[in-house]
Amino acid sequence: MSTPPTDIAQEDQVFLPNPLVLVALSDHPSAGRKRLPWTRICKERFILREQGSGTRMACEAHFRATGLVPQVRLELGRSEAIKQAVRGGLGLSILSVHSLGPHFDQEGLTLLDAVSFPIDSHWHLVRPKGRRLSPLASEFCAHLLREAAEEAPYLRGALLPKPSHAKTHEATGRRSSKKR
Repeated sequence: MSTPPTDIAQEDQVFLPNPLVLVALSDHPSAGRKRLPWTRICKERFILREQGSGTRMACEAHFRATGLVPQVRLELGRSEAIKQAVRGGLGLSILSVHSLGPHFDQEGLTLLDAVSFPIDSHWHLVRPKGRRLSPLASEFCAHLLREAAEEAPYLRGALLPKPSHAKTHEATGRRSSKKR
């Protein structure tokens, strides 16, 4: 989960960066520009996740911390629906880099390089405090942590997914030495 609840006793382990990126139509006038100021971007209309989603909560916290005020045009409950709306020219969005897929550039989307983006977010493993995991759940958590250790270096800083025409392994940009 990306935003653990704060009202219950829990064990919470951060396991993978979850950068939230600014997504636009590939032929957007700001595509390819560097360090776009918010004054330019705030004139755009935004398509955001619905109230209460982890992505939306992270976006709202970022807006409060930076004083950014987006013009929200639509609120949708699925990242795929948001990507379709962006492709349809309805506005910009802020999405988890994990939701874009390896060929986002071939699907008419691009990442905009803007001041204060990407938004720093993380995936968490969460369970009620004191609850013992089943052997299967323990193995699943161990698997997630192993995979995250391989992925994490490619999701920090400027090492966000490269367009699919780049010679990299899917969306992560990492070389894979093992079979998947």
